[in-house]
Amino acid sequence: MKIIMALVVLLFANLGLYAQAKIAVITGEVFDRQSTYAYLRADKKVYSCKIVGGRFEFNLPNVEGYKLGTLFLWYDSLSNEKVQQMLKTLDYDSRSIAIENLHVVVGEVTQEALIKGGQYNFELDQMFICLKDKSYSDFFTKYPNSPVSLTLLRVLINLAKAAPYFRSELTLKIYFNELGDGLKESAEGKKLWAMIAPMYKN
Repeated sequence: MKIIMALVVLLFANLGLYAQAKIAVITGEVFDRQSTYAYLRADKKVYSCKIVGGRFEFNLPNVEGYKLGTLFLWYDSLSNEKVQQMLKTLDYDSRSIAIENLHVVVGEVTQEALIKGGQYNFELDQMFICLKDKSYSDFFTKYPNSPVSLTLLRVLINLAKAAPYFRSELTLKIYFNELGDGLKESAEGKKLWAMIAPMYKN
Protein backbone atom coordinates (compact mmCIF):
# COMPACT_ATOMS: atom_id res chain seq x y z
CA MET A 1 0.00 0.00 0.00
CA LYS A 2 2.93 2.38 0.67
CA ILE A 3 4.00 2.34 -2.97
CA ILE A 4 0.44 3.20 -4.05
CA MET A 5 0.20 6.15 -1.65
CA ALA A 6 3.64 7.40 -2.70
CA LEU A 7 2.56 7.38 -6.35
CA VAL A 8 -0.65 9.20 -5.49
CA VAL A 9 1.23 11.95 -3.64
CA LEU A 10 3.66 12.45 -6.52
CA LEU A 11 0.81 12.51 -8.98
CA PHE A 12 -1.18 15.06 -7.01
CA ALA A 13 1.83 17.33 -6.82
CA ASN A 14 1.68 18.00 -10.55
CA LEU A 15 -1.72 17.07 -11.95
CA GLY A 16 -4.62 19.43 -12.63
CA LEU A 17 -7.55 18.73 -14.95
CA TYR A 18 -10.82 20.13 -16.33
CA ALA A 19 -11.66 23.74 -15.82
CA GLN A 20 -14.47 26.09 -14.96
CA ALA A 21 -13.55 29.35 -13.27
CA LYS A 22 -14.39 29.62 -9.55
CA ILE A 23 -13.06 30.62 -6.17
CA ALA A 24 -12.45 27.85 -3.65
CA VAL A 25 -12.77 28.41 0.10
CA ILE A 26 -11.16 25.67 2.18
CA THR A 27 -11.74 25.88 5.91
CA GLY A 28 -10.33 23.57 8.54
CA GLU A 29 -10.16 22.73 12.21
CA VAL A 30 -7.36 20.97 14.05
CA PHE A 31 -7.52 18.61 17.04
CA ASP A 32 -4.92 16.80 19.17
CA ARG A 33 -1.82 18.36 17.64
CA GLN A 34 0.45 21.39 18.08
CA SER A 35 0.57 22.56 14.46
CA THR A 36 0.57 26.33 14.00
CA TYR A 37 0.60 26.63 10.20
CA ALA A 38 -1.36 24.99 7.40
CA TYR A 39 0.11 24.68 3.92
CA LEU A 40 -1.60 23.77 0.69
CA ARG A 41 0.29 22.90 -2.48
CA ALA A 42 -1.80 23.15 -5.62
CA ASP A 43 -0.94 23.71 -9.27
CA LYS A 44 2.77 23.88 -8.35
CA LYS A 45 2.12 26.77 -5.94
CA VAL A 46 2.21 26.82 -2.14
CA TYR A 47 -0.40 28.63 -0.06
CA SER A 48 -0.05 29.09 3.70
CA CYS A 49 -2.09 30.36 6.61
CA LYS A 50 -1.70 30.49 10.38
CA ILE A 51 -3.82 28.20 12.52
CA VAL A 52 -5.65 30.39 15.05
CA GLY A 53 -7.83 28.90 17.77
CA GLY A 54 -7.52 25.52 16.10
CA ARG A 55 -8.90 26.82 12.80
CA PHE A 56 -7.53 27.83 9.41
CA GLU A 57 -8.89 29.07 6.09
CA PHE A 58 -7.59 29.19 2.53
CA ASN A 59 -9.16 31.43 -0.11
CA LEU A 60 -7.90 30.44 -3.53
CA PRO A 61 -8.80 32.94 -6.26
CA ASN A 62 -9.14 31.91 -9.89
CA VAL A 63 -8.98 28.20 -9.16
CA GLU A 64 -10.13 26.30 -12.22
CA GLY A 65 -12.23 23.17 -12.08
CA TYR A 66 -10.72 19.87 -11.03
CA LYS A 67 -7.37 20.55 -9.41
CA LEU A 68 -5.52 18.25 -7.06
CA GLY A 69 -3.56 19.52 -4.10
CA THR A 70 -1.73 18.44 -0.97
CA LEU A 71 -2.58 19.66 2.55
CA PHE A 72 0.30 19.76 5.01
CA LEU A 73 0.41 21.00 8.64
CA TRP A 74 3.54 22.06 10.53
CA TYR A 75 4.48 23.49 13.92
CA ASP A 76 6.38 26.46 12.50
CA SER A 77 6.51 28.94 9.62
CA LEU A 78 8.18 27.56 6.48
CA SER A 79 9.22 29.08 3.18
CA ASN A 80 7.40 27.93 0.07
CA GLU A 81 10.62 26.33 -1.16
CA LYS A 82 10.98 24.35 2.06
CA VAL A 83 7.40 23.07 1.83
CA GLN A 84 8.01 21.95 -1.76
CA GLN A 85 11.21 20.20 -0.72
CA MET A 86 9.63 18.45 2.28
CA LEU A 87 6.66 17.16 0.33
CA LYS A 88 8.89 15.80 -2.43
CA THR A 89 10.58 13.47 0.05
CA LEU A 90 7.23 11.76 0.85
CA ASP A 91 8.36 11.48 4.49
CA TYR A 92 5.84 13.94 5.87
CA ASP A 93 2.22 13.33 6.78
CA SER A 94 -0.09 15.02 4.27
CA ARG A 95 -3.57 14.71 2.77
CA SER A 96 -4.39 14.77 -0.94
CA ILE A 97 -7.53 16.76 -1.80
CA ALA A 98 -9.40 18.20 -4.75
CA ILE A 99 -9.50 21.99 -4.65
CA GLU A 100 -13.13 22.98 -4.12
CA ASN A 101 -15.28 24.50 -1.39
CA LEU A 102 -14.89 22.18 1.59
CA HIS A 103 -14.16 21.81 5.30
CA VAL A 104 -11.30 19.70 6.64
CA VAL A 105 -11.15 18.16 10.11
CA VAL A 106 -7.56 17.21 10.97
CA GLY A 107 -6.58 15.02 13.92
CA GLU A 108 -3.19 13.60 14.84
CA VAL A 109 -2.71 12.14 11.35
CA THR A 110 -3.23 14.54 8.43
CA GLN A 111 -3.53 11.71 5.93
CA GLU A 112 -6.65 10.54 7.79
CA ALA A 113 -8.28 13.99 7.82
CA LEU A 114 -12.04 14.05 7.30
CA ILE A 115 -13.21 16.03 4.25
CA LYS A 116 -16.69 17.54 4.40
CA GLY A 117 -18.23 18.83 1.19
CA GLY A 118 -17.23 18.61 -2.45
CA GLN A 119 -18.23 15.96 -4.97
CA TYR A 120 -14.71 15.51 -6.28
CA ASN A 121 -13.39 14.88 -2.76
CA PHE A 122 -16.13 12.33 -2.15
CA GLU A 123 -15.07 10.54 -5.33
CA LEU A 124 -11.39 10.78 -4.32
CA ASP A 125 -12.21 9.08 -1.03
CA GLN A 126 -13.98 6.36 -2.99
CA MET A 127 -10.88 6.08 -5.17
CA PHE A 128 -8.65 5.56 -2.12
CA ILE A 129 -11.01 2.83 -0.91
CA CYS A 130 -10.86 1.07 -4.27
CA LEU A 131 -7.06 1.27 -4.21
CA LYS A 132 -7.08 -0.50 -0.86
CA ASP A 133 -9.48 -3.28 -1.84
CA LYS A 134 -8.42 -3.38 -5.52
CA SER A 135 -11.98 -2.83 -6.78
CA TYR A 136 -10.71 -0.74 -9.72
CA SER A 137 -13.27 -1.88 -12.26
CA ASP A 138 -16.13 -1.05 -9.90
CA PHE A 139 -14.90 2.53 -9.64
CA PHE A 140 -14.62 3.03 -13.39
CA THR A 141 -18.08 1.54 -13.86
CA LYS A 142 -19.57 3.86 -11.24
CA TYR A 143 -17.75 7.03 -12.34
CA PRO A 144 -17.13 6.69 -16.10
CA ASN A 145 -17.41 10.44 -16.73
CA SER A 146 -15.60 11.79 -13.68
CA PRO A 147 -12.12 13.28 -14.06
CA VAL A 148 -11.26 11.39 -10.87
CA SER A 149 -11.37 8.24 -13.03
CA LEU A 150 -8.48 9.65 -15.04
CA THR A 151 -6.60 10.22 -11.80
CA LEU A 152 -7.15 6.59 -10.83
CA LEU A 153 -6.10 5.39 -14.26
CA ARG A 154 -2.87 7.39 -14.07
CA VAL A 155 -2.14 5.98 -10.60
CA LEU A 156 -2.62 2.44 -11.95
CA ILE A 157 -0.40 3.13 -14.96
CA ASN A 158 2.35 4.45 -12.69
CA LEU A 159 1.88 1.46 -10.41
CA ALA A 160 2.27 -0.93 -13.34
CA LYS A 161 5.50 0.83 -14.34
CA ALA A 162 6.96 1.09 -10.85
CA ALA A 163 5.99 -2.41 -9.73
CA PRO A 164 5.84 -4.76 -12.74
CA TYR A 165 4.66 -7.64 -10.57
CA PHE A 166 1.32 -5.76 -10.28
CA ARG A 167 0.92 -5.57 -14.05
CA SER A 168 -0.74 -8.97 -14.41
CA GLU A 169 -3.59 -7.91 -12.14
CA LEU A 170 -4.09 -4.51 -13.82
CA THR A 171 -6.18 -4.67 -16.99
CA LEU A 172 -5.44 -1.10 -18.04
CA LYS A 173 -6.91 -1.41 -21.52
CA ILE A 174 -10.24 -2.59 -20.09
CA TYR A 175 -10.25 0.22 -17.53
CA PHE A 176 -9.64 2.78 -20.28
CA ASN A 177 -12.52 1.36 -22.34
CA GLU A 178 -14.84 1.81 -19.37
CA LEU A 179 -14.32 5.58 -19.50
CA GLY A 180 -16.93 7.81 -21.11
CA ASP A 181 -16.20 9.09 -24.61
CA GLY A 182 -15.61 12.62 -23.32
CA LEU A 183 -12.78 11.47 -21.07
CA LYS A 184 -11.29 9.21 -23.73
CA GLU A 185 -11.15 12.06 -26.23
CA SER A 186 -9.84 14.63 -23.75
CA ALA A 187 -6.20 15.70 -23.87
CA GLU A 188 -5.50 13.80 -20.64
CA GLY A 189 -7.37 10.73 -21.87
CA LYS A 190 -5.34 10.62 -25.08
CA LYS A 191 -2.13 11.07 -23.11
CA LEU A 192 -3.00 8.14 -20.84
CA TRP A 193 -3.92 5.93 -23.79
CA ALA A 194 -0.55 6.70 -25.35
CA MET A 195 1.01 5.33 -22.16
CA ILE A 196 -1.21 2.22 -22.08
CA ALA A 197 -1.14 1.16 -25.73
CA PRO A 198 2.55 0.11 -25.84
CA MET A 199 1.94 -2.29 -22.95
CA TYR A 200 -0.33 -4.37 -25.19
CA LYS A 201 1.95 -4.67 -28.19
CA ASN A 202 3.42 -8.09 -28.88
